[in-house]
Amino acid sequence: MAKQKSLISFDGTFMGITHVNSRAYGEHVRAARGTHKPADINKAFKKSASDMVVSNLPAKMIKDALVPLRGNFGGGMLWQELVSLFKKQYKTDGAFDFTALNKCEIHKNYPLSRLITFSKVHAEVDTATGSLLLTLGYEGAFQFKRNYIDGYRFSIQAIFPVMEDKMAYTEVQQLPVLPLLRKPQLHHFTFTIPAKATVVLFAVKLEGCVAGEEDKSHATKGMRIEVVLELAL
Repeated sequence: MAKQKSLISFDGTFMGITHVNSRAYGEHVRAARGTHKPADINKAFKKSASDMVVSNLPAKMIKDALVPLRGNFGGGMLWQELVSLFKKQYKTDGAFDFTALNKCEIHKNYPLSRLITFSKVHAEVDTATGSLLLTLGYEGAFQFKRNYIDGYRFSIQAIFPVMEDKMAYTEVQQLPVLPLLRKPQLHHFTFTIPAKATVVLFAVKLEGCVAGEEDKSHATKGMRIEVVLELAL
């Protein structure tokens, strides 16, 4: 369509129309400011926005807590998934349930489940010492698809979200790099339970290694919240 030149040109505002010449959109016209009534935001939209703000807190607590263990295993949609989960919980129950994160994969494109099958995952509180005990056992061979992988390393993180403090307390433990051909065995971990903690999430990270160092590829890593335990202290 051929362009048509206007027979009338003006600057500023004329009869409720404002002439604008901007870098972004060039020359154009718009209604003068103040000619439209403010849009009404309905109650449902306000409620949704309010739920989102409230739900961001537990989501941020978990996401921030995972940073030390996650390290270079970034990417994925973890933040969006956490916010969606907690928003749904708050909308339905008016509260948050961290046990829903049991078996939550940290990166859905690189799930831990593709690399290993645990034969034993047991967490309990040692009432004599007040400590938290975690035992991990696995079966079969690791399913690393890269032939150059000759070792592996487990890292475990205990996450204690405390809504009252608006934060999650954490403790990370890391095993040394072990040879890939080592026979399956049980791994034991002991953690200190912080005050006010009522639930603990155990995140497990597995990394394939080469010559005693972690491989940098996401393809040889996996991480998930393996078990969630409510604490009855």
